[in-house]
Amino acid sequence: MEVKDYGDVAHYYDPAYAAKTDLQDVSFYVKQAKKYGGPVLEIACGTGRVLLEIAKLGLETTGVDFCEKFLEILRNKTQGENVSLHHADMRDFSLEKKFALVTIPFRPLQHMYTFEDQVKALTCARNHMADDGVLVFDVFYPLWHKILEDVNTEQLELEWQDPKNPQRTIKRSFIRTEANPFYQFFCGEFIFRTFENDQMIQEERSKLKMSFYTYPQMQALIKCCGFEIMEEYGSFDETPIADGPEMIFVVKKA
Repeated sequence: MEVKDYGDVAHYYDPAYAAKTDLQDVSFYVKQAKKYGGPVLEIACGTGRVLLEIAKLGLETTGVDFCEKFLEILRNKTQGENVSLHHADMRDFSLEKKFALVTIPFRPLQHMYTFEDQVKALTCARNHMADDGVLVFDVFYPLWHKILEDVNTEQLELEWQDPKNPQRTIKRSFIRTEANPFYQFFCGEFIFRTFENDQMIQEERSKLKMSFYTYPQMQALIKCCGFEIMEEYGSFDETPIADGPEMIFVVKKA
């Protein structure tokens, strides 16, 4: 199934997530890198929000992403870093190398919409693990009331100054346009509006589709792909998996 690469809004990614102060995943993934060592492979590395922090540990770090525009941004930030980057689909790539730690941070698996694609992505990750290697990834725990009740309601999510023009403010909103509990996905649209002197001067929109998983479904998918769960958490503070907004898994080859 075709997957969108989100290159149309790549230029917003770094300033948007710099403005998102509630993210806690970076320190968690850095902790995993310290624990398991390198080399490290990050699948769906984006513009390097997580990858660059791991590279600072001095570990050999490799990133793969489907979006060439994300990789262009990341390449401009990797001078002197021990990083190699590859443009590839997470469902089907071969680097002919094995890694002590493979990560899939910030929910890329939720952009796999079919069981076949989900299996392909996890199997591809497994194929790049050393025999004693570890895979760490996260998906969100579905809050059913929000997914189903907020359809067609635009919500302001983030606001930041344009880094190229401090007189301009960019506001990112999101509107969920469809929620399908049977097939377990929702669709929506990010709306980026640029303001100068309180006047909107530009609007850009980017469509989004995400799948979501139940915990028993994740257990079955992990087992189906030849993994064994070592650790599982409900938040990046490592709370029990039943208590948090996330589902975070640390797995090894079965």
